[in-house]
Amino acid sequence: MKKNVMKRKCFFSVCTIMMVLTMFGCTKSENAESTESGQTATEADETVDMTQSETADSGQNEKGTLTVDDVMNAPVTDEQYFTYRETEEGIVALSCTCEDDIIVLPETIDGKTVVGIEPNLFTYNTTGAKGIYVADTVEVIPEVAFVDCSDLEILVLGKGVKVIEHGSITVNENLRVISVLSEQLETLEDHSIVACSALEEIYFKGDCKEVMHMFGATTPTIYGPADSNIEKYANENGLTYVVW
Repeated sequence: MKKNVMKRKCFFSVCTIMMVLTMFGCTKSENAESTESGQTATEADETVDMTQSETADSGQNEKGTLTVDDVMNAPVTDEQYFTYRETEEGIVALSCTCEDDIIVLPETIDGKTVVGIEPNLFTYNTTGAKGIYVADTVEVIPEVAFVDCSDLEILVLGKGVKVIEHGSITVNENLRVISVLSEQLETLEDHSIVACSALEEIYFKGDCKEVMHMFGATTPTIYGPADSNIEKYANENGLTYVVW
């Protein structure tokens, strides 16, 4: 009887030891898997961080690569992004909520011709646009139409522009190029383009009947027709002028 009891005790002892060893082995295996999983997650995080860093660097490298052609060939911005008022002559655009890099003002809204833009339309760069094309149907660029547009790099003024008013394009620190497509300019008012420190080039497709002291302290290279009033203005004010 005592021998049987002893045998049972030994049997239970062996079973207990085996269970402990088994549990220890499972725990160790789970910890190992957890560690490996943790390492994989860490590696994944590092990969994501590297990708984000590379993307950020890429974005920085792309700054300043927008061209006039990019702006001129961009699709017209949907009229739904504009508020407007109607006049006897046509539509005047009041505000724009589009957040695209390039905004092309449509020539018609609600089936009516866009004839003007409100002062402050793009002031303070509420859209964040890097390129803006003012429709060929607009005749006047009003005062403070483009003020403190911190992201704006390229500004294209359409074929219908006749007047660029005083202080209409000012304090735009990243504006590099202005292209005036109009061949029927009548007046470039006094200080119409002021405090655009990064402005490198301004292109005029045609001449202008009256050119006032338009640039203030800004000194871009001016491109325009030969023997024009614009060329005369550039020469009188010591600005570089290139016939094109």
